[in-house]
Amino acid sequence: MAVYTKKWNGSSWVTAPFKKWNGSSWVDSKVQKWNGSSWTQIYPETAVSTNQTLTSTSFNTYRSRWDNDNVAKQGVYSSYEAAHGYLGVNAVSINGSGSITSIGSASFSSTRDGSGYYNNNQTVRFHRSNVAPGSNPKGTMSGQFTSSTGAPGSGGAMNNRSISINSEVVNWMNKVSSKPYLYIYSTSSSDYAGMKSKFTLQLNNIVYTARTVTFDKYNKMPLSMTPDVYTQMIGKKPYHSMTIYNEEENMTLEEIMKRREDGLVQPIERDSIIDVPEIKPWTREYKVTDKYFKIEVFNMNWDDEAQYSLDGVDWFTLYGENAETNYVGAKLPKDFNKYKDFIYVRVIDKVKEIIHTESVIEPLIYIPGQNGIILPGEELDLDNLLK
Repeated sequence: MAVYTKKWNGSSWVTAPFKKWNGSSWVDSKVQKWNGSSWTQIYPETAVSTNQTLTSTSFNTYRSRWDNDNVAKQGVYSSYEAAHGYLGVNAVSINGSGSITSIGSASFSSTRDGSGYYNNNQTVRFHRSNVAPGSNPKGTMSGQFTSSTGAPGSGGAMNNRSISINSEVVNWMNKVSSKPYLYIYSTSSSDYAGMKSKFTLQLNNIVYTARTVTFDKYNKMPLSMTPDVYTQMIGKKPYHSMTIYNEEENMTLEEIMKRREDGLVQPIERDSIIDVPEIKPWTREYKVTDKYFKIEVFNMNWDDEAQYSLDGVDWFTLYGENAETNYVGAKLPKDFNKYKDFIYVRVIDKVKEIIHTESVIEPLIYIPGQNGIILPGEELDLDNLLK
């Protein structure tokens, strides 16, 4: 099941989001359906759930200047002003940043600095900012979400300390107000504490909206319609479809694939998509001659391969004619007879060794006459036909 709303912008149909009234303004809403055991999101288009770990060894602290001592501190010590502890992680690297709707849980791990009341269990106060070392972060802090240090002592490990989830966690992950950097910060002397060595942030069950877009062979930019809508309007399956991040909407297919290959972002795996039915490869139009065979194949994944066989035992790879079509084919042996021989076709996942689809192309029926057509006045020689 899918839900789509579209509006005409003067030149094309574009997505028109569902809205709800939050008491003061209209905001984006979502549509869910009951799958028999839970409510799952079907609009906006694709809800993706993932976990992610961010790590950093880039610590610094700003008071009247940057300390450059590889420690991130919060709170007030003696006559010093409030400490802004830079943790070196950036929300830009979080999958789905900008369209995250919720997070299940979060925790941090680090090593306790010798600053402050290191034998006490203190509150860690996280804030977001738009400033990295090199500029003054004072006055840039927004929001707050908290955890606690435990009481490991100076140089002790703070392992998997649970973070209290609130809206500011999601705001940081979404870079709200263009503030992707994470700090610890407090104006209280009782909060004076520090972290060093390594900071690890574990984010679990991040749910965000990812759009599935289409590409056709004439336009390598994402089209503002889903694969299903494309098929309904154009009458053909798209050249390619994939789930993308928000910042990829104006990229070409080649640019998006390069991001994946270069490791700038992780591909959105099919298994992580919530409640999206599996679309298996399928075949349609084919042509058989004395020398060559070709067939159209759609929806193949990276690990899939189209193959053919003349005996149903030995299988050979079918290769694409060119990158602009869905046709694959192969040269046939000299002794192949299109009027007698069968061709077996299958699409197989070579990694999982799963056969997605199989078909058998039967021999052509031979009808005497010019170009295989019986002309007026000609007689059909059944005896010869059945030999």
